[in-house]
Amino acid sequence: MHKIGIIVLLALFLLSSRVLLLKLPPVWPDEAIYADVVMNMINEGRMGSDLWQDAIPGMRNGAVWNPPVFFYILYLWFKIVGLSIAKQRLLSVIFTVAFIAIMYRFSKLFIHHKKKWLPVILIGIVLVDYVFSHWGFYINRPEIIVLTFGLFSLYFFQKNLSAQKMDKSQTYNIIASGIFASAAALTHFIGVLFYVSILISWIVAKGFSAFKNKNLYIFSVVFIIPIFLWFITSILPNMNLFLQQISMAVSRKQGDPSSLLYSLIYEISEPQIILYGQLLLGLLMTFFVLKQKKTKYVLVAVTLIISWFFAYNGKMEAYWLYPISFTYLGTTILLADDKFRHKFFTVLVYGVIVFTNFSIRWRDFIPYQNQSFYSYDIFSEKILETVPDNTAVFISSIPDPYFAFKKYNRKNILYMSPAFNIKKEDYLKILHDTDYIIYTSDYSSIVHGDFLRRYIEQNVESEYAIGSYKQYEAQIFKLKDRNLRAKPVSNE
Repeated sequence: MHKIGIIVLLALFLLSSRVLLLKLPPVWPDEAIYADVVMNMINEGRMGSDLWQDAIPGMRNGAVWNPPVFFYILYLWFKIVGLSIAKQRLLSVIFTVAFIAIMYRFSKLFIHHKKKWLPVILIGIVLVDYVFSHWGFYINRPEIIVLTFGLFSLYFFQKNLSAQKMDKSQTYNIIASGIFASAAALTHFIGVLFYVSILISWIVAKGFSAFKNKNLYIFSVVFIIPIFLWFITSILPNMNLFLQQISMAVSRKQGDPSSLLYSLIYEISEPQIILYGQLLLGLLMTFFVLKQKKTKYVLVAVTLIISWFFAYNGKMEAYWLYPISFTYLGTTILLADDKFRHKFFTVLVYGVIVFTNFSIRWRDFIPYQNQSFYSYDIFSEKILETVPDNTAVFISSIPDPYFAFKKYNRKNILYMSPAFNIKKEDYLKILHDTDYIIYTSDYSSIVHGDFLRRYIEQNVESEYAIGSYKQYEAQIFKLKDRNLRAKPVSNE
């Protein structure tokens, strides 16, 4: 019966995906950037983008700062199904199903077969979580892929850690764990958390005898070899570009506030209630493992702690997916353990988290249940009706209309709001080469303040507003002839 429960949950998830696929969240600029890089790989053989001209050194021909696996997965997917935002997001749905499958299998390594409904409940709670719905299930970002690879790595390692005797099968498990850990790190740098977690868990569980185990070194070598190959084939020949690109990306990130810290201290809201509940459950898991010296649970507890560290320093809410996953997994393990004495309190906190998540998800679902509401297709049509073909367009909009221009083979030159800390003169050149600006918000303001707003105010010729009741809205600015434009007056 528990397998039927999993099938029912997955069926409900897939049914809801038909409604929410392009709506939660709205089409994100990151997705357009990834698609642009990958389409240039397919059409021109270069892993780069022209969306920022030459403002980011070397970016036209190589996004060398970014690990390559995510791009290659998307490359293979687009080669099979072609380019569209719906198809791009479908890839995330597929990886979500794989993530659910491995999470279910992983949890069963810790939970007695007499409590086999607990893994099903775990999956249900994950599927209800609002952070997963916003940053994991649908949006085409690396996080859900990293998490899937990471869980596979942990699964194979835990099988080795729990083994009573060593044989060839355990060595194969270690090799598989190293391969998936490396795949996670080569999908996004944050994926290194799984290697670090496994290494620390191994030492905590086995003590100094871990260093006498050849499998520790096999695991590390298998993890390092693919990363080393990427380094010598991609980074080393382009070291200066790599350092420049990653420096610009990091300096841009430094300007962001920590979403985790902000939510904990400043944001009095339902997400804050959920976050405090998740931290409380994580502390219960950690203290229980320390007190009971449960080496079987060490991997989950260590990964939980390491992932909170990465989530805090990564600053983005999308990175919460990692600690949230292991919070839910750890809590489910506690409820299955007969020695855990605080089950009523844990279930109470769990219940508050689930209820609050469900209320957020329900409110998310209500506006979107009618397919014609908040339609990306309608939004795209309105954009294309207003912006002429063969013009240069600067996009600072969520939803991002990039895919509309590509769908209808428009010949517009597309630029996007900078995702890196570019120089102001380079930003000005991009705007000067632009004919139309599509605007809903300015996410370059963290670095450049109100520079974009002042440029528009001084150089707009005409303005159009699109959108209506229960539809996406945006402003479209037609700019003056380039020889009539003024440089924004500094307000500093």
